[in-house]
Amino acid sequence: MAKDNANAADDIDLGSLAGALRRSLPKTLLVALIAGAGTTGVMMTMLPKYASQAVLQVVSTDPNTMSTEKYDPAAVATHVTALKSTDLMQRMSKEFRLAENPEFNNALPAPDLFTRVLRTIGLDKPKSGQSDEDRVLQAYFGSLKVGQGRETRAINLEFTSSDPAFSANAANRLAELYKESLTARTLETNDEEAKRLEPQVKRVREELAAAESQVAKFRADSDQFNVGIQAAPQAAQILGELTAELTKVSTARLEAESRARTAREQMNAGTAEANPDVQKSQLIPRLSEQRVRLERQVSELAATLMPAHPRMRQVQGDLAALNRQIKDETRKVVDGLERDAKIAKEREDGVVKRIDAAKRMSVTKAPQEAQLKALEEAAKNKRAELERIEKAFNEALSKGNAPSARVGVEIIQRAIANPEKVFPKPAFFGPLMALATLMIGLAWTVTREIVSGPRGSSGGSSGNDRIKLQSTEPAMSEPQPVAASARLTAAPTLDMPAVTAADTAQPLTVASAAKMLLDRTDGQPGFRMLVSGDSMVVDAAAEAVSIAKALSAGGKQVALVDWSAGASTLADLVGGTRGPGITELIQGDASFEDVIQRLADSEANFIPAGEPATDTAVLFDADRANLVLDALDEAYDFIVVYGAYDAARNLFQAVQGRFDTGISVSEARRGGVPIAAKGFLGFDVADMEIVRLERATPPPPRRSGPVRKPVAEAHA
Repeated sequence: MAKDNANAADDIDLGSLAGALRRSLPKTLLVALIAGAGTTGVMMTMLPKYASQAVLQVVSTDPNTMSTEKYDPAAVATHVTALKSTDLMQRMSKEFRLAENPEFNNALPAPDLFTRVLRTIGLDKPKSGQSDEDRVLQAYFGSLKVGQGRETRAINLEFTSSDPAFSANAANRLAELYKESLTARTLETNDEEAKRLEPQVKRVREELAAAESQVAKFRADSDQFNVGIQAAPQAAQILGELTAELTKVSTARLEAESRARTAREQMNAGTAEANPDVQKSQLIPRLSEQRVRLERQVSELAATLMPAHPRMRQVQGDLAALNRQIKDETRKVVDGLERDAKIAKEREDGVVKRIDAAKRMSVTKAPQEAQLKALEEAAKNKRAELERIEKAFNEALSKGNAPSARVGVEIIQRAIANPEKVFPKPAFFGPLMALATLMIGLAWTVTREIVSGPRGSSGGSSGNDRIKLQSTEPAMSEPQPVAASARLTAAPTLDMPAVTAADTAQPLTVASAAKMLLDRTDGQPGFRMLVSGDSMVVDAAAEAVSIAKALSAGGKQVALVDWSAGASTLADLVGGTRGPGITELIQGDASFEDVIQRLADSEANFIPAGEPATDTAVLFDADRANLVLDALDEAYDFIVVYGAYDAARNLFQAVQGRFDTGISVSEARRGGVPIAAKGFLGFDVADMEIVRLERATPPPPRRSGPVRKPVAEAHA
């Protein structure tokens, strides 16, 4: 399929990229090995570090109950911070004489080669004006690591040193010092707090009693007593009960009215006997049974007697009287339903009147209720204040009654000397540095190749590869009337002049060039090629026909398109009829079924140029041209587009070079002078294969005319 030249520059030449990686791999491996060996050597000169860990647990012990309380994460975090206190560091420094240890005082001689080298070049030197205690403090906190266990009350205390035994002793001693400091802290009694709160408790109790008494007196004076489970005001409860009763009577009234209305409508329609309320009458079922018997008698007598017979007249009279009786009974039932609906309506009106009266009473007592609520809220606030003060007072008394309650920690795991060093680890970091260096080197090679390296078409072949393939192409067995000399030249970039192919290219026939194209395609449909002369005096119509027939002979679906603006020699060459063609197709005056023909002596299809276009700009409109070419891509394996020099140049410029191959035909040169590579149709093109054919013989004579066929058959 054709590639857009604007996008072709972004396609990476994978072959060139792989070659660049192969070329840079030895050097990159060497640098990686040097980096890994250097890292290993540097780490071997460093002072080894060993870590030991002790584990503490935060506990709270009550000597009276000997129970352990659960602490929240914030309390444990407080102990973690306390373990990093400066007081504990100073005690540790005095006991272990850290100021005399070169590991904790960088003013002393360096303990390892790596540190000596750093100090020689001016790094890791003691700061001016810094005391021994400051230097020990900095090194101490660099060696100490305290952390809280996840979702536990445990505290992990880790100490790092160059001596495994010292790291274990330091971790254990720090845990013991902290435990001793907590044990020495006893919770003192709080008599002053209790004495301060006692008069407040007495005062608030008196205020609460006065507030509750005032609420009770006001409720009695205003006749506002709380009744019911929810202790709501009487007026509010009456209004609530009436509202609930109104809902019930309204529902009953609607139901009665609906039943009465339905019964009245059925009675007027003569179907009232089917109404459920009518069927509940004790008389209606018996009358209905009698009517059934009389109707059966009428049917039996009608078989033997005439309508005017006295017996017939008697039975029919009894049946009519029975029907009138049923109708009267039905009317009574319907009237009863209407009376029930009227009674339900009167009950609803009575409840509505009672609700209105309750509302008026509630509005009258609204100011008193508001005043009562204010008094109740004041009493409620006094009760909450009393509870808060009593709680604080009781806590103060409990602390005074339990002077020995304390908070502490327990050592649940003592630190032991760990013979395995935590840093440095040359066996791990050396290979890791070598691998990182190798990956960085390969990434740098790929990036450099993408940014500045060569790029090619999606097929992944460079121009040199194309020339090598051309020199070894065998000829097809079918003879062709046109002989040519073909050269495949690498497409030059826009910023560089065109490169001429080697002068030693072997002469090829058009059949050989076609076979080369068949072998070079990737099996995808829509391979486009543009055939034209290298100047306005060279007509490449014969070569276009020969290439189309050769490709069709190779078992491919081929379309030959005559894209000429005006008179065309291609139609005369194949003997085509003057009819609709590419001009009418682009203008929308014809469809593909109208313009497709078949080349004589070939399975290839042919689309003629059609009538000369009144406006040649339409023929070279980019959108319409791309639309036609894309449609042909879906139906054919190869699309061979022919055009005279000017027409081909205009088309090539309109579609922005969206062709896979450009075939330029030139006349035979005197003395065998090779053809110079000057781009294609006057353009410097990139990422497109260019085939240059040099005529060795005149064009072949005109062939017989094409045979028209439907599109469905042409695509078969």
